[in-house]
Amino acid sequence: MVIDAQWRKLALGCCVALIGVVLAATTALADTPTPTATATDTPTITVTAPPGTPTVTPTAGTATPTSPAGTVTPTPPAGTVTPTSTSSVAHDNRYFSQTGFRIDNDTVWNYFNRRGGVATFGYPVSRTFLLQGFTVQFFQRRIVQLDPSGNARLLNVLDSGLMPYSSFNGATLPGIDSGLVASVPNPSDAAGTLSFVKAHAPDSFQGLSVNFYQTFLNTVQASVAFPNGGDPSLLPGFNLEMWGVPTSGVLVDPNNHNFVYLRFQRGIMHFDAGCNCTQGILLADYLKSILTGQNLPADVDQESQGSIFYKQYDSTQPQWVHNPSLLPATDLTNAFTQE
Repeated sequence: MVIDAQWRKLALGCCVALIGVVLAATTALADTPTPTATATDTPTITVTAPPGTPTVTPTAGTATPTSPAGTVTPTPPAGTVTPTSTSSVAHDNRYFSQTGFRIDNDTVWNYFNRRGGVATFGYPVSRTFLLQGFTVQFFQRRIVQLDPSGNARLLNVLDSGLMPYSSFNGATLPGIDSGLVASVPNPSDAAGTLSFVKAHAPDSFQGLSVNFYQTFLNTVQASVAFPNGGDPSLLPGFNLEMWGVPTSGVLVDPNNHNFVYLRFQRGIMHFDAGCNCTQGILLADYLKSILTGQNLPADVDQESQGSIFYKQYDSTQPQWVHNPSLLPATDLTNAFTQE
C-alpha cells in the first residue's frame, strides 16, 4: 500500500527495535502452518512499514466483537442482495458463519490464531484477494497482508493512503498530532518506545478508568502466542506490532461524554463508560464500505470521495475494479461475496 515518507519513518521507528528482538528470539512460521490455534511452531513477527488495527475485548473469553455505539459495523443495506458464490467452500473451523467468510490461507490463519483470533481481529469480512499487488484479507478490525516473502503483516488502516479520517458514523475521533508523532523515540530505543506508549496511553483520564495502557499490554496473551510455552518477554513486541504507538492525545467525544478515544498507528481505542469497557473500533469494516459503497455512513462517504478506493467494487467491470487506473494490480472479483 502507499504510505507517505513520514508514516514510513514513524512505522519503522516504533517497531524495529522490539521486532528485532522478537525475530532474533523466535522460530520462523512454517511454510505450511498448522491450521489450528494449537500449532506447535513459534511464529516470527515480520513487520515492514506499519499496517492495521486490533482490539481487546474487555472481558476475557469474549468472542463476539461488537461495534461501539456511534460506530456501526457496515452491512449491506436493506434491499441489497449479496451475490452468492457458486464455488464449494468448506464450512469448517476456518469458516465464520457470523459473516459468511473463510480464512483459507494457511499463513493468515496461523497469524490470526497466534495474535488473538476474533478478539483481536474481529471476524473475516472478505475473501483473500489481490489489492495493489499484495494478497490481503479484510477482518472487522484489521487487514492482513502477505509481504513479498509470504509473511503476514498488518496494514495501517489510518494511514494517509487508506483512511486518515477522524469522523466515523457520527463519532468524533482524535486526529493525528504531528507534534506527538515527531517525538517518537529513536528506532533503536526499544525501552524508550514502550515508555512512550505508557506515557501517552493512560489508564485513567479525568477520573475515568479508560485502561488504554492495560488494553495495549493485554492484546496478545501468552497462552495464545505460546500455547506450548514460550518467552513472555516477547509479548510487548507483539502488542506493539498490533497497535503501533499513540499518534494523538486522549479525546472525549464532544457529542457523547461517555466515549473516550485514543488514536494509535493501527487502530483507535474506544472507552465506553456505559459498559466500563475498552476495545478497538471496527475500522477495517469501514474501508470495505468505502470500496463497496454499501452501508457507507454519510460522514465517511463525504470524507472518502477523493479516495482511490471509493466505490471501486464493480461486478460489471473486468476484475471487478471500476477504475483500474486508480487501483492498479488489483483483482476484486468476488472479494466481498459471501462464501
